[in-house]
Amino acid sequence: MASRMIDPATLLRYRQQIASGFRLLRFETEIEREYCSDTQTRLRGAAHICGMAALLIWLGFAGLDVARVRHIPAGALSRDDMMLWFGARWLVVAMIGIGMVAAHRRLLSYPWIAWISYIALGLAAAVLPPIAA
Repeated sequence: MASRMIDPATLLRYRQQIASGFRLLRFETEIEREYCSDTQTRLRGAAHICGMAALLIWLGFAGLDVARVRHIPAGALSRDDMMLWFGARWLVVAMIGIGMVAAHRRLLSYPWIAWISYIALGLAAAVLPPIAA
């Protein structure tokens, strides 16, 4: 990993921040913004890989649902349960996809995208009816 050269003025700001301490465990506003931007840039590749893996996994679940429906005895699952089951799965797929587009276009920060994804996964898990196939 190549190291970046830091200009003397920036280095001086960093030294002043260290000397003055960290109120509420935060940097001064400009340094905090710089740190967040740098961190997001460095984590972009890993976030995209995780997003693609999540999307493939949930697409796999949704595809397996189609195969599982064929083996469910008639009348074992109501139409509403079936719509909830498929809707919850595809909602998570859509949320992951939207999150990936938002991350790519830098519309939302990664913590917000992660939070939205966790909520979608939690809601899907909470509303999915137990189906034994």
